Amino acid sequence: DAACDWSSDVCSSDLFISAFLCLFLALNKHYSDSSTIVTEFKTAVASNDVQKLQNVLYCDDSRLEINDKNSKLLLDYFKNNPSYLDKLMVQLKNESRKIDAIGDRATLDNKELFFIENAGKTLLFFPKYRIGIRPVYINLSCKVKDAIIKLDNENCCKCNSENFKKQVGPLLPANYKISAEYSSKRSEEHTSELQSHA
Repeated sequence: DAACDWSSDVCSSDLFISAFLCLFLALNKHYSDSSTIVTEFKTAVASNDVQKLQNVLYCDDSRLEINDKNSKLLLDYFKNNPSYLDKLMVQLKNESRKIDAIGDRATLDNKELFFIENAGKTLLFFPKYRIGIRPVYINLSCKVKDAIIKLDNENCCKCNSENFKKQVGPLLPANYKISAEYSSKRSEEHTSELQSHA
């Protein structure tokens, strides 16, 4: 009887280890597949879902807060620039194939605004892939002292000289409306389509 009990315990242990290994391998296949995050990104953009988009985006610059407002601006940009979105999806799919072939070092020299990034670990072991964002900046200049510069109708800064210059950012890549209000009640508006200023 003792021998029987011992062999049944061994069988139970073997069964548990086998089940654990199968689960581990299944989770590894799911979480290590970088194409999953590309699909989630595509779905979020196609459904215009701000929350889903925020869940897949990542920026290692803690000064850039990814929130409802700037995520909506980004979705609007994609909606108004479908050819850019198409090129971006091709780029991300190609990156995903490279990551699956040679690992995370595939994106080390990436200079794109959007890219696949390993943003840590999920369940302690598995890579946590996100769509990384390279933040962008706007270089402002104004020759009217005391003018108030607005970014998307919100006060951004006040010009303290007639040769005022300031860099604003980090920002998500998008279209931003820049306007300046003068004491003479005159105002000027410009729309800026941002590119990265590294």
